[in-house]
Amino acid sequence: MRYVIGLDGGGSKTEGIIVDESGRILSRKTGGPSNLNSLEKSKVRKNLQQLLDNLICSAKITVTDISITVGGFAGAGSSQNKYTLKTILEDAGLKNTSILTDLEIAVEAAFPQREGIVVNSGTGSFAAGRGVEGKTLRSGGYGYLLGDEGSGFNIGLKAIASALKSRDGIISETELADRICGALNLSSIEEAIPLVYSEDIDNTVIAGLAPLVMKSAENGDEAAGTIVAEAAGYFVKIIRNLLIKIKISKYPVNTCFTGSVFLGNEFLIERIGIELRGKINIVPAEYPPVTGSVILAFMELNIGISEKICMNLKETAGSN
Repeated sequence: MRYVIGLDGGGSKTEGIIVDESGRILSRKTGGPSNLNSLEKSKVRKNLQQLLDNLICSAKITVTDISITVGGFAGAGSSQNKYTLKTILEDAGLKNTSILTDLEIAVEAAFPQREGIVVNSGTGSFAAGRGVEGKTLRSGGYGYLLGDEGSGFNIGLKAIASALKSRDGIISETELADRICGALNLSSIEEAIPLVYSEDIDNTVIAGLAPLVMKSAENGDEAAGTIVAEAAGYFVKIIRNLLIKIKISKYPVNTCFTGSVFLGNEFLIERIGIELRGKINIVPAEYPPVTGSVILAFMELNIGISEKICMNLKETAGSN
């Protein structure tokens, strides 16, 4: 029996699964973040080692039983980061490894071997799509300093800025200040300033403010509504950009929205859908992104993705 490890590494967490060649998931664990663009190499190494140890122990196998490990990571677009991640996995005893970007596994998971677009917004953001030529292309997703508009971090940061501007009377009154102080246990919104500028800033804390911004926008808060409108407008732009880049056989093209910001947030998705009516067809992803790593691992091993494998992947997806 052959076993594969699939990894999905981001700025807030890393998900991992071990699957046998029949598609049965033996182990599923979540570890710390693994984006080398926002985390020190030593921390990424520690997080991945702990995750791998937990995965293998839970599956009751040894590291030498693993035939291949495929990981899709945020920040793996650069050759240096890709090399570093591969070295970390090999140092952990995994000899057959393949490092991809998080967007590559997301597209494969959502639309296995098919056309489609994935729009992701978690701690970071990106859109990626595949057309009839089979090549995965991206739009956006350059990290929290150079882009990631519409991401949880970007939305949270704008919320803090808007609350401060409201305090100064630059913009109209907003409920965001009270919501942010409650979420972060602050006495005043001014206390958020050193938090944002701290060298030890945790992007996931700022990104965690996104849901309350969405709630305020739904309640009619003007500042929150502006932030959500800007996020929707950005996603419309990058989706349109992808529609130009990739060759689509027919419209509307199947499009799924993934990541914590979109999870259960129909308010934002509906705004995007209205702007792109006739261009996209909003559908759920076939599998979670980490399963895309497994599908690509099977392809590397020349294991055909049979109906039985698909059924096993879905039936055992919520186990372990």
